[in-house]
Parts: sequence; C-alpha cells; structure tokens
Amino acid sequence: MDDGLVDGEDRAYQEQLDAEIEAALATLSDQEAEVVRLYFGLYDKPPLSLEELAAELAVTPEQVRQLKNSGLDRLRRGPDGHAGSAALLRPRPTAPRAGEEHRSHRSNS
Repeated sequence: MDDGLVDGEDRAYQEQLDAEIEAALATLSDQEAEVVRLYFGLYDKPPLSLEELAAELAVTPEQVRQLKNSGLDRLRRGPDGHAGSAALLRPRPTAPRAGEEHRSHRSNS
C-alpha cells in the first residue's frame, strides 16, 4: 500500500475526529471544554495536571477537578441526557496490515 495514501487516510480521519470532538465540546460550558482540552492534551498539546490547569486558569485544583468531571459526565450523557459522545473517547480501530489476520479472527488450526 502506498504510504502517501495511508498518511492521507490518517490525516482525513484525524480531521474528522477533530471536528467531532469540537462538536461534542461545543455542548459544554466554555470552562468545561477548555479544561477537557487541556487536561487530555488535545490537538497535539501536552496533557496538563489538575495543578497545572489550576495555575493556568487561576482557580483551585478542586474547581478544575469539578469542571473536568462535570464536562466528562455531560459528554457521556450527551445533550439530551442520554448516552452521548463517549464513543469519541474510545481508541480508533485499526485495520490489519497486509498479510496479517484481524485480531478478532482466530485460526482454526
């Protein structure tokens, strides 16, 4: 397979994922969204600890923890209060490489 094609597919996937993450974060308050972005190190930024976030946002670590938890709870529930955007937090499934079996397939030998 052409490495350029794989890179293009990865880039397209990342752009789509970024758009979906931003759409999900748009359902949160500005503070919740910012804490989630910084805590998890989204968009190629390093993740920050609660203490680092507290210093950056000029709030207490406890307030950061509460914002992070309420934001994640709202993402899990979604805007209508039901199962929400938690699928965005799951890792991307990987396709088997040429010559390899998919992990879910087992050999009958």
